Amino acid sequence: MISIIIPVYNPGDRFPVLLDSVRSQTESDFEVLLIDDGSTDGSEITCDLYAQRDSRFQAIHQPNSGVSAARNRGLLEAKGEYIVFLDADDELPENYLSVLLQTHLETRADIIACDVVSIWNETEVWRFTHSPALLERKEAINLLLSRRNINSGPCAKLFCKRVLSHINFRPLQVYEDILFVRDAFSNTERIAITNQTEYRYIQNEESAMHRHTRMPSLDIITATDDLAGYICKHPELDPHCFYITISHMMQYTIPLMKNKEEGNKAFLRAAMKELRKYQWKIVACRAFPWKEKALFIWYAYRYA
Repeated sequence: MISIIIPVYNPGDRFPVLLDSVRSQTESDFEVLLIDDGSTDGSEITCDLYAQRDSRFQAIHQPNSGVSAARNRGLLEAKGEYIVFLDADDELPENYLSVLLQTHLETRADIIACDVVSIWNETEVWRFTHSPALLERKEAINLLLSRRNINSGPCAKLFCKRVLSHINFRPLQVYEDILFVRDAFSNTERIAITNQTEYRYIQNEESAMHRHTRMPSLDIITATDDLAGYICKHPELDPHCFYITISHMMQYTIPLMKNKEEGNKAFLRAAMKELRKYQWKIVACRAFPWKEKALFIWYAYRYA
């Protein structure tokens, strides 16, 4: 059986679209754990209604504690051999579960990843995709941490429950997803990829990533430090992993150098401290263009 974990916090009008796309799956052996994380927009009632209509759905209500806590609650309650994570405002094609499960049965890989399609105003704006493959752990982690071909979140994947043993989502507002997936990848030998189905990520202006672009959380620094430390401990990884990790932090940081709102000063100081911490790794990293090396080191001390 597949346990489908869906954290629910005020997802809006698209929530029933996701639930109906789950009910329409060609693979029917699943349970759905709707973890209502203190919703106040009526979604908590929707959870109960679907649980009443379909015995495979279970509504679990808890005070608002964040997406990590909701997903962790789902992991505790899950009874299936396999785990699938969904976000409440996204959508699935009807073959989603069947393709992921069949790929697992054919490859015996503990984790299966598929395409992710990002949709804005009903138009596809980008796609993570990779030709069907069976990857060794290092290759899969390289793709994950360099943000190529495999999306960084827990969605668009099927996990054998055993590889998630002793793994939890960190209590972060952002980037908790890539840390979880990295830990899961580190717990297995092989990861399979299929392009025969897709996860449909529906973008909106109120998404967490849009909010953190405007007012970045210090959790971005915490996650960056965790990822950078992991990469430094694994020199066999592609140097692009380190380059992309630092560059992602700087995508949030550089705009703050011109727009120094009071609320963003702590983030700017923490980012500069992170640059100083890893300055020699930046200098030595082959993936960094030399101009960026010089610029980032200059930033580290100019905005200290």
